Amino acid sequence: MVDVFFDKLKLIQDDDAFRIGTFPFSKMYRLIAWIPFHHREFKAYKKLNLVEKVAGLNNKLKNHIAGEMGKYLGIQFEELEAEITDFPVEYDTPLIYKGFGYIAYDILFKANVELPPFLTLGNNKSMGYGRIVPL
Repeated sequence: MVDVFFDKLKLIQDDDAFRIGTFPFSKMYRLIAWIPFHHREFKAYKKLNLVEKVAGLNNKLKNHIAGEMGKYLGIQFEELEAEITDFPVEYDTPLIYKGFGYIAYDILFKANVELPPFLTLGNNKSMGYGRIVPL
């Protein structure tokens, strides 16, 4: 049986410590089949120039980390930093869900938080999209 303790700073399972919060350094992650936009937002995203697209994706990433992790764990991340470092894959074929097409990306990113493996971020995460893999 796993004994779990929450105090908004730490999650401890057995003898392994998992720290929740920001760090003074960044860790690298891969996000697999991340769907950052709802189909309505994607139409506006397609009209942006490259610089605006990158800034928009970085903002989405930060919002997904802070909003989703923070929401479910009941914490706020002070001084959260997250930045996409590479786009190894943009899926050519939209993923169809409930009749709408969603564009998914595999990205590499760095963040100054510790993210558990197999946590999912973004849209359609309940379907397994947006799975985090620490590097």
